[in-house]
Amino acid sequence: MPRALGACRSRNGEHLVLATRDGLEFREGTRGSAALQGDAPTLAFPSKEILRPLGLDPSIEWEADDEPFELEQMQVSDDGMRVVLSCYRQGILLASRHENEPDWRLLWPDQRDEYCGWGGDPDEPRYAGDMTHVAISRDGNRLAFGCQDSSHLLWSIEDGQLVPHAQIGPASEYPHFACFDDEG
Repeated sequence: MPRALGACRSRNGEHLVLATRDGLEFREGTRGSAALQGDAPTLAFPSKEILRPLGLDPSIEWEADDEPFELEQMQVSDDGMRVVLSCYRQGILLASRHENEPDWRLLWPDQRDEYCGWGGDPDEPRYAGDMTHVAISRDGNRLAFGCQDSSHLLWSIEDGQLVPHAQIGPASEYPHFACFDDEG
């Protein structure tokens, strides 16, 4: 088995997700160490091109770094079908095993002004920044995320589409963490 870079377990304990250099492995979370034995469904990491900031004008040059994904935080929904990842200064990603959804989508960074409170030069790519954080609700249909330089963004997934709902300003100097209670 490849060396794990990170792991997370669904809140209901039924799903275990391991992140390796190659991607995500989906295992049964209730089998203890036996869950680590044998083959498991996998989802390969996407090309680093996925990290191109959302809304960045295609005419603006942007190049992905050649570093591997630097996992900071990971959460999985209770059905094991969606995983959110925060990658240090690279971006925040949503992985999905639903047939009607892309395997991977970038949530952050976002070049569009309505999602980036600090402005900046529209001709310079924004990067993910420091202290990226992400959370997924137990049902896998709501997301909360942001970074040091942004508000918390609250989105939902409706019929496979990402739908922005709200921005919540930081309650302190910087937002550092996002979470959902058991009801979402």
